[in-house]
Amino acid sequence: MNRSLPLWLVVLAGCSLADPGPTGPTREALLESLATRVFVPAYAELETASATLAAEAEGLCPDPSAKLAGVRSAWLDARVPLKRAEAWAFGPIVDLRIDSAIDFWPVRTDAVEEAIASGEEPTPQWVEAQGTATKGLPVLEYLLFDPTTDEAAIVASLDPATPEGAHRCALGSALASRVAVRAAELHDAWDPAGGDFAGRLRADGDDSPGNPSLRMAVNDVVNHTVFALQNITDMKLGRPLGDKSGGTPQPDAVESRFSDNARVDIIANLEGVEQVYLGGGGLGLADVVGPLDAELDTAIRTQIDASKVAIVGLPDPLRLAVTDDPARVRAAQDVVRELRRLFEVDVAGLLGINITLNDNDGD
Repeated sequence: MNRSLPLWLVVLAGCSLADPGPTGPTREALLESLATRVFVPAYAELETASATLAAEAEGLCPDPSAKLAGVRSAWLDARVPLKRAEAWAFGPIVDLRIDSAIDFWPVRTDAVEEAIASGEEPTPQWVEAQGTATKGLPVLEYLLFDPTTDEAAIVASLDPATPEGAHRCALGSALASRVAVRAAELHDAWDPAGGDFAGRLRADGDDSPGNPSLRMAVNDVVNHTVFALQNITDMKLGRPLGDKSGGTPQPDAVESRFSDNARVDIIANLEGVEQVYLGGGGLGLADVVGPLDAELDTAIRTQIDASKVAIVGLPDPLRLAVTDDPARVRAAQDVVRELRRLFEVDVAGLLGINITLNDNDGD
């Protein structure tokens, strides 16, 4: 495992970050609390859920009719901690290229079908050697769900008695197995008993003016909170609404469109943002913002709640709503955009943080 210092800890060395002040926590205390109460537990949950998914998927080929519901349920369960963790998607998940290996989307169905038609035995090792377009949870979703057909047709597509069905169900098992391996690797990289990135996050410097590492770490936490909100407004809502296609809705750009889990994914994203801000029962960004600007703290808490309500209230499924009721989707987008602005402009300005450009637009 590569345990050298990641680039993200040093690239922002020229940025400033105001001290929290005597009434707020130290940066070290904030990072320690977030790591131990939010980040590491979420990755532990992801590891457990992914292991359950892999175990369920092992039985897919012997009996897809009996196992399909269980594998689907396990897939949905694994999405929750993964989507929450998008609010702090820095460090090992990027350095070890785990994010793209387990959650590349939108699914490129033509690439998946080409892989199935290749005739290559889809072992976990074969899956690991493939490009991002043919592995991960979105590809497994494509094999397990289809909102345009009934369950019997999906079971038939996984029938091990046919060459194509045998390949598809074996691919499903191999995909789940590799996701579990990478999720365990991610948890280990953060775990104090493993790579202890959590410990390094809070201990690679101090709060003295001559040692900026902790200031840079807090900077990155705020930046990735903003990135998660930007992904919601621009990719998960904006792209399907047609913001990048001249106003023409693009329902195929909806995340988790085969399972119709898009709203749940976004709600989990917002829960992750909420955990970073409120601290998951420990210290969060609110403990820095609140003593400096109580009005801003109240505004953020209110807007987090409003954003969750707006997403919950969207027509389901989202892939149809962007075409049938785009005004309501646009209204929810505006609510989340205001939450993004509060972090991107107000929190960043209050703490002296530079928000860097997130150029991940899904292409």
